[in-house]
Amino acid sequence: MSTLKGRNNPRYSRNGFFDDSMSSQFGEYFVTSDGKEWDSRDISVLHVGVDTVKQLYSGMLKLDRYEFVDNAYKAGIYTVNVAGYDWKIASARRGGYHYSLNNQDLGIVVLLGAFHSLPKYEGHHLKIELSPHFILDKHIDLLQACIDEIADIFIHMWQHTAVAVHLCTDVQGWKPPNDLDHRMVTRANKVQKYSGDTDMEFQGHSIATVYGRGDTFTFGGAGSLQFSVYNKTKLIAKNQYVQDYWHSLYSTKSASLDLIITDEFDSGKLIFDKEVDVFRLEVRYHHSVIAQFARGLNEDLRSFKQLAKHLTGLWRYALSNFRFDSSPTYIDCFWQFMRDDIVFNHDRNALEYRRIYKQTDFDAPPSDRVLKIVFGLLCSCYRRLKYDLQTAIKGLENSGIYKPLVDLYCRRNDWHLEYGSMDAWQDIAFDLELKLFPSGPVLTCD
Repeated sequence: MSTLKGRNNPRYSRNGFFDDSMSSQFGEYFVTSDGKEWDSRDISVLHVGVDTVKQLYSGMLKLDRYEFVDNAYKAGIYTVNVAGYDWKIASARRGGYHYSLNNQDLGIVVLLGAFHSLPKYEGHHLKIELSPHFILDKHIDLLQACIDEIADIFIHMWQHTAVAVHLCTDVQGWKPPNDLDHRMVTRANKVQKYSGDTDMEFQGHSIATVYGRGDTFTFGGAGSLQFSVYNKTKLIAKNQYVQDYWHSLYSTKSASLDLIITDEFDSGKLIFDKEVDVFRLEVRYHHSVIAQFARGLNEDLRSFKQLAKHLTGLWRYALSNFRFDSSPTYIDCFWQFMRDDIVFNHDRNALEYRRIYKQTDFDAPPSDRVLKIVFGLLCSCYRRLKYDLQTAIKGLENSGIYKPLVDLYCRRNDWHLEYGSMDAWQDIAFDLELKLFPSGPVLTCD
């Protein structure tokens, strides 16, 4: 792999003046190393965000709740209710903790009880991992408050000890070349490559992993700074609900920098095409790497809230350390665009949501995403109110969302509304029953 520092490509705006320091709103066009023009507006940036947050805590376990979880797991009861939340219990020994508690509705995984520390002593007893759908749309202050509230359920006298983050950008209009693993420039001296089940070459401590036919490339180890490029479309196609969620997000909240800056969003231009593969660029920072940055900056970066202002800098650092060059001297134009023009800012995203909200047609029916959210919230309320199935169905029919919900189920299954309403009703009742009575016995701990 080359170690020569890649030079930036010149950029210019519509007025035709070259300026190597222009921002994206003025420098949409790039001049490649062979003198051709590359237009950044051909790239659709569908999503920019935090994919995962892993917040670590130290403190004293609340022994009554820890023992409640411990006794339930040993008794073969793998679903418990703690502080009003339902959790699926599993062993977390491989992660260094005794138990993993998973709440899929919230999108939270709690790793509880440090494996190499006795529960009665203070220690690093808690890690909370957040999924994308929990993180999205939340202001940084609210997000940190939510994590700390969950932590307070399981430990007291808690302190933030470390944080790890995964940052991602989803794009259309670009796909990685098949030889990306050979052409990637890194600071690592040695690379390990694994391609499917075909070959393995050991060359050192850093890792480059390739799966399939160029659909997934991963560079670096999970315990340090890791970078991955993969086909998001193929990944989400395995689950219809996950696919619907991301397609809805791509369609309603596209993070195209050109659209945002030039206010062309109002023109109704659609930048997401379901027929075109979406590729994700993902950066994964282990908490030990974040601690190294904290020492270098002389800052306290042990919580996500403290780290949030550095997300864009972390993204640019990663794309500078894992760099794709188009020639021995110049960085690839797409890579330069991704490195320099992507901004991670929860507050800015919140403003985008409000701007779209003000443009909403209030006479139009609710979106599918809104219907799913409201249906899920109603199911949670009915479960906490201990409604039986018939009472819950009656409440749903009188909620005001029943008819749009039937229409949603019919459209999702390609049923004609006039003839498929009964099938839709049965599916809704089945989903409602699953929410009201989760499989397996449930214990409750207040």
